[in-house]
Amino acid sequence: MTRFAERRLQVRIEPDLPLGSRRLSRFLIWIVLVTGTGCRSDVVRKAPEGSAPGADRSEAMVETLETCKSREDVQALDGRRAIVIGTYVQVDVRQRPKPPPVRRGHAAIQLSDSTLVLLEPVWKKEAVRPAEEISQWEGRKVRVRGFLHRVAPEAPDPVANLLWPCVSPVESVQPAD
Repeated sequence: MTRFAERRLQVRIEPDLPLGSRRLSRFLIWIVLVTGTGCRSDVVRKAPEGSAPGADRSEAMVETLETCKSREDVQALDGRRAIVIGTYVQVDVRQRPKPPPVRRGHAAIQLSDSTLVLLEPVWKKEAVRPAEEISQWEGRKVRVRGFLHRVAPEAPDPVANLLWPCVSPVESVQPAD
């Protein structure tokens, strides 16, 4: 057991408790700390009332997502699943970009007001998009489904990060109608 865990287990137990109760209390505290009970949330989707048991619920499970087409939409939809609509472009993500631009597979969606929304934070390996995806969509109007962030999520390790809007994780890239 690490020192950190040992320190966390040193919880003040009231002295008037019998010895067995103290051991039980420490054991229960240890179980809570180790298992992390209470830190999990489950999402349960229910069928609408009145639907027959075993009936096809695919229509009931369809969710409508809001669309993002401008910087104002990015601000309003921060942290929510959304559909971002704009032009698929490659971007130069160097900290001090000097001409000519260096494109290494990072992509973004350019919104109608010229706001760029990254496809994944630059520190993630998924940020470098597949060559097939780039050749298929570059310069075309697309719909990207995923979680929209006003500012790209921070890396778990301290690394440089662009503070641009971002879709992460990207669920799909499809042509815009």
